[in-house]
Amino acid sequence: MFKLFKFRIYRDRVFKLVETDLIEVHGKQRGGECVGMFATAILKAQEVGDMPNDLLERIKDQGFSVEEAAVAYLDASVTAIKKVTAGAAVSPDISSIVADMEVGIDKMFLKFQTQVIPRNGRAGPAMAQFSTDA
Repeated sequence: MFKLFKFRIYRDRVFKLVETDLIEVHGKQRGGECVGMFATAILKAQEVGDMPNDLLERIKDQGFSVEEAAVAYLDASVTAIKKVTAGAAVSPDISSIVADMEVGIDKMFLKFQTQVIPRNGRAGPAMAQFSTDA
């Protein structure tokens, strides 16, 4: 029971950090749209089986900080969106929200200087040569 309670606190901190940072970077309205897209992408990816339901719990169990988990989870949501929309005609509105989410990933990654190197955005891929997939 205590482990579940600690996980809920961790999860809430991760989601709050993603929300706060996206709103800080893009303002309340656009940041809110990015947060909505983030949540929708996570739920849809879990529904179709592209993302395990316990991914965030696994991240926590591996010892990642809230900041690292936030970068990883936001990055995973963008990856899920790109996977679903690959080869499909995507409206410019969706494309611009995804681009803004990637800006958020870069800002969070550079702000927190996490050990998690995102696959999306510009900062993470620029560091790909210095990282390995684990």
